[in-house]
Amino acid sequence: MKPEIQALAEKQKLTYEEVCEALKAQYDVYHFSENSPDVYNPFSLINALADKSLSNYWFSTGTPTILTKLISKYDMDPKDFDEGGAATQEMFDAPTETATNPIPMLYQSGYITIKDYDGVFLHPAISEQ
Repeated sequence: MKPEIQALAEKQKLTYEEVCEALKAQYDVYHFSENSPDVYNPFSLINALADKSLSNYWFSTGTPTILTKLISKYDMDPKDFDEGGAATQEMFDAPTETATNPIPMLYQSGYITIKDYDGVFLHPAISEQ
């Protein structure tokens, strides 16, 4: 993807290395477990390279009505996920329909991911900036 990344760099008036860092910061967003390798969001990455823009493609493709209702129901501020927070494994294992918080639904839908694991708590954060 070097030619596409270089084209994006030129369009954004950045160096190749700066664009690689920006792509990583913007789209290296998903982890499937506490020891998962970094996984880039392929939909967003392909669109970024095609459009030569670092946009929020994942959020703009869906209508997260159910997610906004869950967040409202549990009186959560989505900005809190920017800084991460602690979550237990049990939160992620709960079936969505019986969950006592929106963490499983947000994780399953790709809006949050596991950024860190300290042996006791998973630390979720918003997936795409």
